[in-house]
Amino acid sequence: MKLLNLVENKYFYILSVLVFFLPLTYSRSTNELFEFPKMFFVYFAGTILVTAFAVEVILRSTKIKKIAFLPLVYLFTFLLSVIFSSHIYTSLWGYYTRFNDGLLSVCFFIFIYFVIKNVLSKTQTDALLKISVTTLIPAGIISIAQHYGISALWSSTPVERAFSTFGQPNWFAQYVVLILPLSIYYYVFDRNSLFWFTTSVIGFAGTWFSYSLSGLLGLLISLLIFALLLTGKILTDRGKFKKIVILFTIYFLIGVLNPGLLTDRFHDLNQDIHKFFVITPKVYAQELSGTSEYRVSDPGFIRSGLWQGTLNLIFSSPKVFLIGTGPETYPYEFQPFRTGDINYSSEWNFVMNKPHNYYLEIWSEQGILGLFTYILLIFWLYMKTPYKYKPGLAGFYVTNIFGWPTVATSLLFWILLAGTEADK
Repeated sequence: MKLLNLVENKYFYILSVLVFFLPLTYSRSTNELFEFPKMFFVYFAGTILVTAFAVEVILRSTKIKKIAFLPLVYLFTFLLSVIFSSHIYTSLWGYYTRFNDGLLSVCFFIFIYFVIKNVLSKTQTDALLKISVTTLIPAGIISIAQHYGISALWSSTPVERAFSTFGQPNWFAQYVVLILPLSIYYYVFDRNSLFWFTTSVIGFAGTWFSYSLSGLLGLLISLLIFALLLTGKILTDRGKFKKIVILFTIYFLIGVLNPGLLTDRFHDLNQDIHKFFVITPKVYAQELSGTSEYRVSDPGFIRSGLWQGTLNLIFSSPKVFLIGTGPETYPYEFQPFRTGDINYSSEWNFVMNKPHNYYLEIWSEQGILGLFTYILLIFWLYMKTPYKYKPGLAGFYVTNIFGWPTVATSLLFWILLAGTEADK
């Protein structure tokens, strides 16, 4: 009976393994320790899913549901950009070491979306996303261990900004921003309150220790959306209101007792805004010896140069403006438009492979057609998805202003998309 259940629900179990273990996957034996093994895990699981689905369709003559219009248009504009790419191999496979966001990875995510749409019910899709929330516990614990230098879990040397199993603090924070509001939702409305309370606290603590400004901004926006959408249900129920007060009090205490780098980072952010909007002298990323004048903080300074150079690239030709330079070709095409100011930053000798703004990245690599299609797609998803997923999506969209989706967040994005079209 158990074997029969396993066979009948094979897609759900394969996807459950993928959803839970993908964020936790990393390798110490590859050149890129985090994104590279995650991407190949998607290839492996995706191949199994698509092969099983194809065999089942052939043997049982299963009726296939069509891909929705907007995902299809997005794929078309992506293909168009690949065809006219300045470096077609990179656009096909993705930028080396990571291999995410090339045509192959996008096709695998769309294949997974297509399989989910055809074989899973809305209830099963919700269960998948619920499983994804449970990864906050191991990922958050590893982040906390990195912060305190707990060698049994990571390393005896504490890190200034925790990154868990994602390799970069902002990547970890973005993942948490997408699913932490869902954990809070389950804590407030689900019967198993203690488990979801623990998940919500560990997830927040792990994110806090990343000291990611973009992540915290995304989380703030997501919590505001959460409040706007669900205040009525919470305020009218004393028990639910009490739960929220307890949780947010703990969040406040975690922040106050562990300010870490955020004190300096918030000061830098305030000064950056003041410099850009009040005073307009030439600015430098690093403070010169013997001077006390504040210079723009390094992350803000680098992004300013990246965004300006990216806009120069976008408007460099009608072809780039319309269909871009090709997916993942930014590292090659940006260099002639790199602003001289970046040479005064701490990353003066880096090859910039991302503009640290996903919307600008899409515009430069896929053109205005790709950007317009992507914005329609994310807006459509936000409007169609149930209320409990909207706060996380809103926060995710905000973090993309300062970063880009990683493998784990991309998978959740396409699962959410499939969930809006799944049968009840």
